[in-house]
Amino acid sequence: MRIKNKLTPLALKKINHPGRYSDGNNLYLKVEETGSKRWILRLTIKGRRRDMGLGSFSFINLQEARDLASHYNKLVKSGIDPIQDRLKEKGLETTFKECVYKVHELNKPTWKTEIIGTQWINSFIHHVFPKIGHMAISEITSADIMKILTPLWNTKHDTAKKLKQRLRVVFKWSKAQGLYTGDNPVELAEMALPKVKSSQRHFTSLPYNQLPGLIDQLKESSISLSNKLAIEFTILTASRTNEVLLAKYEK
Repeated sequence: MRIKNKLTPLALKKINHPGRYSDGNNLYLKVEETGSKRWILRLTIKGRRRDMGLGSFSFINLQEARDLASHYNKLVKSGIDPIQDRLKEKGLETTFKECVYKVHELNKPTWKTEIIGTQWINSFIHHVFPKIGHMAISEITSADIMKILTPLWNTKHDTAKKLKQRLRVVFKWSKAQGLYTGDNPVELAEMALPKVKSSQRHFTSLPYNQLPGLIDQLKESSISLSNKLAIEFTILTASRTNEVLLAKYEK
């Protein structure tokens, strides 16, 4: 028979050495190397052993920790995953807009230029936030994603494709954080969107004999000098856009 209530209030005051101290009923007091103490409940959910934090020793006393342990142990026995339930509650308290800005901040170091990051967040500000920005991330469905993508899908397909990919990233991050459960709503919405034939139409090229006139118009235009030079450099060297944007002057 397992022993319960091993710890006492007096013993708890004397425990300072780093380690894990059992009270029974799968409840432990964890003492960190820093000296901080917190309660941990070890659960077995669907055959998998998992630890669930119950809070700091400074805020949760021994009896409160035992009551919480008893409550969550009963939930597990009845087939409920208390860890997943708590994450769902967190998802109800976190808006979609908050998730987007967290993903934006996380990806900042990976973008080659600041312009890419600005375009990324602006696509949400213009097309997404007005419709679902205020909603809890865990409540968003594929129907909500359809309302965002459908108006753009046939008229601004390139914009819609980029937005779809960005939405997918946000929901992958949210699922990894436990804020969203179930299938990715973007992937479900994608299956319902019509197939759009790719356009083979390209921009008309400028006849060679008209090029001097274009250069003269460029020099007389009101755009900034750096932009004028960048465009002229691109024309004269046939460089790619990124090569020009990221070019550095070296002596």
